Amino acid sequence: MISTYNKRKRRLICLLSLVSIALLGCSAKYFSRSEKDSGSAALDTLYTIEYLLAQRDENEDPELYLYRHSATQGLIIDFYSKVTGDMAVTLPILTYAEKNNITLSLAFSLAWVESRYKNRAVNRNADSIDRGLFQLNSKTFPVLEEGDFYNPEINASHGLAHLRFCLNEGKSEIVALAMYNAGTYGVIRGTPYSTLKYVAQVIEYKENLEEKFQREVLRADRVVTLSGVAGDS
Repeated sequence: MISTYNKRKRRLICLLSLVSIALLGCSAKYFSRSEKDSGSAALDTLYTIEYLLAQRDENEDPELYLYRHSATQGLIIDFYSKVTGDMAVTLPILTYAEKNNITLSLAFSLAWVESRYKNRAVNRNADSIDRGLFQLNSKTFPVLEEGDFYNPEINASHGLAHLRFCLNEGKSEIVALAMYNAGTYGVIRGTPYSTLKYVAQVIEYKENLEEKFQREVLRADRVVTLSGVAGDS
């Protein structure tokens, strides 16, 4: 004969088993739904990007255009914060590139070649010093105090305003970059080889950055996969 204690014990074990099975079932449904929701959200993001880019002027930088829209601004911030590894560097570049209507990939490429995104970067010349994110020259920016050069907000503000001046004067990215590096008169007199090499570095980094953006943010190749995920819901 089975004792009352053993009956209760068996009943408890059965109940615990049923509860465990029920919880596992709920978990499976939850995770399945989460994956589908995630896929749908990603697909919605791609549709949003596609819709916005279809509205832009063909001459407008797609990255800058997406940054200016609240629905996609976070994507741009996230992408470039991963590129620089420092949000304190990323945000000022985005802010002043947008303010000066400068292609984002160009702005970040210039900062990389100038300082490797390092706020404390210093280069000593014969009669001047280049400092900070955009390597502002002490003779070109005499009104700035030493601490200002190392402030990413101030440095990006002056650096990208100066790049905009070079773009306006030079009428092309190539000439503008040469002017930024060698100065207007340096380009007029004959662009030195070191400047030509400098321009090539910026352009190469810019092209790689744009390819990376195409792969990681636009991700057109993922639309079919995501459509399948959404269709299963």
